[in-house]
Amino acid sequence: MRVFRLLLAIALSGLLFSCTMEQPWLQGASPGSPEQQDSFTFDVQWDANTTVVTADQLDLLLDADTENHSYTFDAQGIAEAGLDLSVGRYLVIWGVALEKIVSVQETGGELKVEGENAFITDAIESGIIGWDYGVRFTPERVPSMIIDGKEVSAAADGSIEYEFPWGDYTCTIKVQLMDTSASFEFTIEKKLTEHTGAKFILEGKLESFRVKDTMAIQGKRLQSFDHNYEKLKADGSISLVVAGEMKEPLKLVDLPTPLLVVPFTVGPVPVVLTIEAKFMVQLVAPAIDGSSRVTVKFSYDSDLGFSYDGVETKNTGSLGAFTYDDTVTETGASSAIGVNFGVAFPRLKLSAFWGRIVPWAHIQYVIGGTWDPIKPCQTADYEIRGVGDVDFTIFKLSDVAGDLTFFKKKEKLLRAGD
Repeated sequence: MRVFRLLLAIALSGLLFSCTMEQPWLQGASPGSPEQQDSFTFDVQWDANTTVVTADQLDLLLDADTENHSYTFDAQGIAEAGLDLSVGRYLVIWGVALEKIVSVQETGGELKVEGENAFITDAIESGIIGWDYGVRFTPERVPSMIIDGKEVSAAADGSIEYEFPWGDYTCTIKVQLMDTSASFEFTIEKKLTEHTGAKFILEGKLESFRVKDTMAIQGKRLQSFDHNYEKLKADGSISLVVAGEMKEPLKLVDLPTPLLVVPFTVGPVPVVLTIEAKFMVQLVAPAIDGSSRVTVKFSYDSDLGFSYDGVETKNTGSLGAFTYDDTVTETGASSAIGVNFGVAFPRLKLSAFWGRIVPWAHIQYVIGGTWDPIKPCQTADYEIRGVGDVDFTIFKLSDVAGDLTFFKKKEKLLRAGD
């Protein structure tokens, strides 16, 4: 029921929308540009085999279990409204779900409908769906932070802090919501003894940005799709400290995320943006006296975007102003060692109804240090890369998928002899 109440609250926010609509945020201000307002477009022709439970008919929905595709309606109310919930029809529940009906059963005045995932292009014959939405970091726009499967609410001052174990690591996440920006601090620590172990830290500030998407459907087929995370701006630092003997393979660390969940609706379509972080660790320090310290400060302004024209997907992302400063680059030992640490943040996922349109897109930083006493040689490197993935399965296009590289830039921080 808690999930149903959340879905219903999101759906009811769509009551303000008409087929083509604009919704100002606060006093008309939006992130990125003081004059820019949030706008939403939903102008479609439904397929003849589609039944739509509109926003003002949501009181007929008594219960919803979107995970198990089960929905309970007021049977008499459905009949009086003339809604056809026959098996085989496509069902759109405003702001809640898109299903193909597979079974219907009436019991005690209640109509229980079981469904399965339906494609957007099954339910819609033609039309335009789009949004230009400003992400602001407030409890109203970011209603929950989910960590380790637990929903964490912000304090009155907008702060969130959570610590949890993850395998051999201890993870600490701190977030401060500040309306037009949010500060983040991620710490992953692996302790071997009092004086040996590894610690990785990302700290910085992410500015508000805009999520822009426009899709066109014609003849029950997706004809075009334009997507952009516009004006992703951030500054901060990443650092690693390793001391003592340890060896681990290079891998992406799947922390129990998502972190921030940003839901909004476009007509009847529930859209969810999640903001996550992923970590990459490689430790090859066979000597007990091995150590490495690398810290890099950075700032960037970027766009992560692509365009689909019905045939192919083209990259439209770019890295704008970018600066870095290597404050610490120290690696050494009695034998050769190498340490690499990477962070993918922000890692953004965008979904509509049940499908992820953009499974992930992120800006990835990798820093590393090596020491070879035989040559001798000490190195330190830093790389920033914007990468992503596209998946149009929800539009019945399983062949439109794959990774995208928006931009990449690598810097040599240090090349030194003895």
